[in-house]
Amino acid sequence: MELLKTIEEIDAYPGIKSEEPKEWKHRQAARAVAFDVDGKVALLHVTKLGFYKLPGGGIDEGETIEEALKRECLEEIGCNVEKYGELGRIIEHRNKLGVKQESFCFLANIVGEKGEPNLMEDEIEDGFEIV
Repeated sequence: MELLKTIEEIDAYPGIKSEEPKEWKHRQAARAVAFDVDGKVALLHVTKLGFYKLPGGGIDEGETIEEALKRECLEEIGCNVEKYGELGRIIEHRNKLGVKQESFCFLANIVGEKGEPNLMEDEIEDGFEIV
């Protein structure tokens, strides 16, 4: 999958300097630009931190990228999705966490009924809201 962008921590948080860690952990994630039948795109507003993100998250051990994409969308936006295209990869250097995250991004359609998200405790604390 084509690399679209590498994002350094300073790109996301201008004016905040943090040292590069001595060791990096590698994390892979799957994310979706998920369209509903009206052509609206699901986004998550992380209200406590003041930014928006695409639904998706970490790929668990033994899980395929597509399985993670479907699981994460169901958890975060309460919807089943069907992948229909690749957008590309984004690499984020998160110095404070010591993580290099590689996100695989896809186009997807929301299929079936829209349900309720099943957010993790840290996502609830960060104020995740679907928009």
